[in-house]
Amino acid sequence: MRSKKIPWKNTSGETMPAGAIFMITEYNSGGYYEADKWTGEFNFWGFNGQVDVAANGFGWFDSSQAEYIALVDSAPEWGRHVGPVSDEWALDSKSGGFRFYGETSDNLITGVRPVVGADTLMCSLDEDLATAEAVKDDRTSATATVMYWGSNRDLDTGSPTITVHNPFERIEFAEDDVIRVIWDAVEWHPIAADCPE
Repeated sequence: MRSKKIPWKNTSGETMPAGAIFMITEYNSGGYYEADKWTGEFNFWGFNGQVDVAANGFGWFDSSQAEYIALVDSAPEWGRHVGPVSDEWALDSKSGGFRFYGETSDNLITGVRPVVGADTLMCSLDEDLATAEAVKDDRTSATATVMYWGSNRDLDTGSPTITVHNPFERIEFAEDDVIRVIWDAVEWHPIAADCPE
């Protein structure tokens, strides 16, 4: 299937850098969308490619275009939320709207996708994950390798690793256990029931 390129015009009045996130303000009867810095008022996003676009210059959307996206701060942990920054051309890891599932290159990241609902992953623990000493103050943690459903519907081990925190005081997990984890807006933790004895 061929991707359709949709043109947009940089109406910000300044040069849009490579990898910039921008908002779509409106459709112009000339056959293109108008793009500007995000102000917090719109939820229609676009990402510039790897070439700066001058004020009043044109770029285009292309669904198959591989993008590196500008980041304000240091690269986030794999799986963390990132989001646009008002009056900036970049994302940061202090806001949300997207989740980082990719790679980093200096102050650029790739593999960002919108956040829809609660995120869950399957992973294999790289080490034991002991019970928490106290849920609020002393959760334990361990690294885990993310797993994917393979072509034969078997779980395959991937390359990214994440840090999994255990908030449960009565449940522990062993190295090589395959567990389902959920992102709760702060950290990854196992999905389990912590029932009293």
